[in-house]
Amino acid sequence: MKKIILSLLLVLTTLTTFSQITTPFGLFTGCRPTSITLTSATNYSSYLWSTGDTTRTIEVVLTGAPGAILDTLTVGLTGFDYLQNAFVETPVVVRSVREPKLLDNFNQIYNYDINDSIKSEIVLTYLSAPEYIFTFTQTDSKVNGLEVISTYVSNNRWCYLNQVTPPLVPGKFYHITIHARIDGNDYCTGDYAEIGIAKDSGVVASLTAIGYNPLDVEIWPNPSKTNFQIVVDSDIRKPVSIDIYDVQGKLVYTQYVESLPYYDSINQYINSGLYKVVVSQGTNIKSYNIEKL
Repeated sequence: MKKIILSLLLVLTTLTTFSQITTPFGLFTGCRPTSITLTSATNYSSYLWSTGDTTRTIEVVLTGAPGAILDTLTVGLTGFDYLQNAFVETPVVVRSVREPKLLDNFNQIYNYDINDSIKSEIVLTYLSAPEYIFTFTQTDSKVNGLEVISTYVSNNRWCYLNQVTPPLVPGKFYHITIHARIDGNDYCTGDYAEIGIAKDSGVVASLTAIGYNPLDVEIWPNPSKTNFQIVVDSDIRKPVSIDIYDVQGKLVYTQYVESLPYYDSINQYINSGLYKVVVSQGTNIKSYNIEKL
């Protein structure tokens, strides 16, 4: 767990002085789980944080959203002097980044052709142009005493194997890790996957053979007493339909989505019970059973 202690140097020169919670650009980003301790100076007689805490020091812990989006919390502080004058500080944004990994649909075969592509799971949905760093480590290189590492930087989650540098070698196996790069900073290497580069491209399974579907859909938590969050993305930039049916097959909610990626909360549309969520884009369909407790 990454933990950063921030001292809030709150010097009150007059009753109208405003203090700042100081982090770089008012923003802290860490890998999940992220912990950040915010500490105010003693100049105030009482404290009210946006989290509801009233102590001088608080700890903010973000475990990372279980779905595809970034876990984000904006934390502010209002301090009161002995006359109960209020001083509102500039808030701090705390973000917890999810560890990326190779999509299962692109990790079911060992014999990839050098002209094939692989893809990372989505990590960020509402930040512009995040980068995904693919790192390839040749599995037998450590045994031979020289670790061979190749990389590829992507801004669209795809990695083109013939553009990796140094070039991948046909007939070799590789461990692949992926991490996110945000504002020039590297975060959160996920668990490695393993692929092999075929000597003969004729043995490579096609995308159809491995069950490729361009739709990426995540729904969490499931089951849920409160909110269901849904994230939809696709390799094809065409509209997507989201339909929810109850156990009798009655359509209780429908949404037509033209802009991707799309994320929303669907808890306000359903009561307690079992439902089926169907996401379709032309002939590409994914369905999920969810339960509202």
